[in-house]
Amino acid sequence: MLLSLIGILIALYSAWKALSKYQALRRNIADAKRSGLPYVVVPVSILRRWWLIASPIVTPFLRKLPSSWTEPTLTFITTDWTWRYGYEAFQRLGHDTFLTVAPGTIMLWTCAPDVVTQMVTRRNDFPKPAHMYLIVNIYGRNVVSTEGAVWRRHRKITSAPFTEKNNAIVWDESLRQARAMLKSWIGKGEDGDGLAADVASDTMSMTLNIISGAAFDKPLSWPGEPHPEPRDGLSNGRSAPISVNEIPEGHLLSFHHALEILLHNIIATLLVPRVLLKWSPFRKHRQIGLSFDEWGRYMSEMYESKKKKILEGSTNEGFDLMVKEALVRGSGVSPETENGSSSANGKDKPSASEPLTREEIMGNSFVFLLAGHETTANTVHFALLFLAMHPRSQRRLQEHISDVLGDRPTGQWDFERDMPRLLAGMAGAVMNETLRLIPPVPNILKMVNSTPQPLNVDGRTALAPPKTVIQIVATAAHRHPKYWPSPDAKLSSSGGDSIGTSTSTSTSSNDEHLAQFRPERWLMRNVTSTRAAATDASASSDSSRDATPSLEADTADRHGAGHFHPVKGAFLPFSEGPRACLGRRFAQVEIMAVLATIFRDYSVELAVPDDDGDGDVVARDEKNPDGKAEAEATFDETDGQQQQSHQRRARWEKARQNAEYLLKEGMVAMITLQMVKGKVPLRVVRQGRERYRFD
Repeated sequence: MLLSLIGILIALYSAWKALSKYQALRRNIADAKRSGLPYVVVPVSILRRWWLIASPIVTPFLRKLPSSWTEPTLTFITTDWTWRYGYEAFQRLGHDTFLTVAPGTIMLWTCAPDVVTQMVTRRNDFPKPAHMYLIVNIYGRNVVSTEGAVWRRHRKITSAPFTEKNNAIVWDESLRQARAMLKSWIGKGEDGDGLAADVASDTMSMTLNIISGAAFDKPLSWPGEPHPEPRDGLSNGRSAPISVNEIPEGHLLSFHHALEILLHNIIATLLVPRVLLKWSPFRKHRQIGLSFDEWGRYMSEMYESKKKKILEGSTNEGFDLMVKEALVRGSGVSPETENGSSSANGKDKPSASEPLTREEIMGNSFVFLLAGHETTANTVHFALLFLAMHPRSQRRLQEHISDVLGDRPTGQWDFERDMPRLLAGMAGAVMNETLRLIPPVPNILKMVNSTPQPLNVDGRTALAPPKTVIQIVATAAHRHPKYWPSPDAKLSSSGGDSIGTSTSTSTSSNDEHLAQFRPERWLMRNVTSTRAAATDASASSDSSRDATPSLEADTADRHGAGHFHPVKGAFLPFSEGPRACLGRRFAQVEIMAVLATIFRDYSVELAVPDDDGDGDVVARDEKNPDGKAEAEATFDETDGQQQQSHQRRARWEKARQNAEYLLKEGMVAMITLQMVKGKVPLRVVRQGRERYRFD
């Protein structure tokens, strides 16, 4: 009898839940119809945690069913569809802005630059869904997880140190760390070849060291690297470098390893309760719990040290997120107020005019490290892979860097003179093209506030339903053929090849071109898009048909002729609007310094299996002393050598295809897009000793 009663109660509860879901779905469909936007009904939102877990198991089986049964629904319940399909999904649907309607959620998806521009400029109408970012408050509230007046307070204080004066320190630290990473690959002999077996791990370590030293006055040295002397004029009392393996008294992990474990296991760090990590039977979980405590202890010690220096009036003048007006001064610490941030610490909800609390300082420090090192590391990693796969573009990059830096030693590279020229030329084009193909995050989250919001979509006024979650799909906007130069556009003289002047290229041809790594597209001149969007969000669709992409003037040398500028809202690696990335310039400085350090004297190649390293080396002669000929290496015209050349070409092509596969199928969005399903090893060689000249 009891079991029957329990069964009845379960059945009634299930029926009630099903009815509630059905009614919620009907309400959402009604809202979608009123919006005037196209919509797709889906059974579940991809934001549901249970579906995030179940989707990798369920969707492979659903893909085996006839597409007429499952599409387009299956596409839009695939959790990584924005990376997997990108603009293709919008193209199949026939709309650049649409809704997906689930029982509990309406989501708006867009890759239309004019719609994006409206959303990022109308911040009060389309705020950031701060409640979705509460998970990053593991040390305290921060500029990422707040909105409104509280966010403005965080933004004002945390943006203060991001100045050009401080970027000179970032430049110096980036050069130092890039040289150390390069040396770890090639060994002590600078003329030798080196193998970079785990590029992702190495670039993560490098950028972690850069942000640690440049932004937190915690300079770190690579294992076995001698501690360098601070540069004149930039040291100003900054801390001396310590080894990444050095464990100070009172700690169980070094600063580097504590942060490395914490950030490289970020999903477990954010989702799993700390008590479970500490008492887990698995050693890895306990290490994550330990790293959380250790890094918190380091930051507390750093806070107290900086506070003491400020009270003594002895702070250095460098870029340090925890001193001066940036964070510690932003918490109210000064020689005049020895109580520090105590006035704010006693309140759970400080007002917009109050300084940062100690917890908020630690919270902001954590998100700066999380966002600042991983995104840049990934971009450097992918840029190296793309350049190894495209030797011709790599040679153009090397020519550009040689023009800018000449034979000067790195100690004579000048931030104010060299950095702008690198950014304006092929080095900046390589960075932009890498960010176009693989943006740090595939989607940018927004939401509609509590009232319906009008949007100009394709010349019509649509009404976005209240509380709708917005996904701005960067991966699709970056490959939208309307807003990028066609493959028949003419490259600038700095780009090298002329590929025609026709503007009648088919859409399918341009789609294929936009999937390729072509940094030269950023150096194009006199490009007319087949149909560009208007940069003014209020412009009608008729006027937008004649708009053309904006181009910079010819302001630099022949390898820095100014970059193609896509229309506003079409290129979003750092987001746009008031909530755009604070560290944009910081990242650009890092990337330029790293590319210059590596490619001024060295080349990167795919590490081809079973390659003995003989043959295919460009010959050195009087006409070509540096071995930089455009042609491939020449061989004696014997059948055996020709066969060997073909075999080597086949092995290289196989390695390139494997890299291409991993750059598509090996990627997972774990906060940022990362390659987690494999590795692409690279060989680092002195220029002129390249094994492969294939393009």
